[in-house]
Amino acid sequence: MTHTAAATIEITAYHEAGHAVAAVLLERPFSKVDIVGDQVAAGRIIYEDRPDPPDQSTKAQWAEHDLIVTLAGAVAQRRFSPDSDWRHGMGQGEKLTAPRSDLPRLDRPSDFQTVILGIADLGYTREAAVAYRAELQARAEALIEDLWPAVKQVAEALLEHKTLWVDDIQEIIFPGSMS
Repeated sequence: MTHTAAATIEITAYHEAGHAVAAVLLERPFSKVDIVGDQVAAGRIIYEDRPDPPDQSTKAQWAEHDLIVTLAGAVAQRRFSPDSDWRHGMGQGEKLTAPRSDLPRLDRPSDFQTVILGIADLGYTREAAVAYRAELQARAEALIEDLWPAVKQVAEALLEHKTLWVDDIQEIIFPGSMS
């Protein structure tokens, strides 16, 4: 199915809102999110660097949260527009383009396994990595389902303002928290 330009922007807003809401909840530092498209992506979330983790357990938790935040964009997009596909290019008039930053970790199980193995030398087999990815997918789906009203509000604010700062998103999710 071909999406109009307006529909593509709306789908992108939900995709980016999914990342942003998950990032706030899982405490993944970022500065802003936007739907100002360019030749690389239709939208983006700008993550901030973290300090070095204090221990291996924290490093693993941060990596796990990063993967859930990454998955949350596609989950929110699919909930809003079930016929859209974040993995295939829209340039051919077929489906929505995913930001390239979403693809390397999640597009192929072997890439995902490499990320998992990079977290720690846990001895994951390919099958274990695929099962772990499915678990993280389910957690991303549950997070988006539980916070769907906030995702909708963030997407609507993105459509109105094009760019939102982290404080704007925190205020949407936790009204009065920034006062």
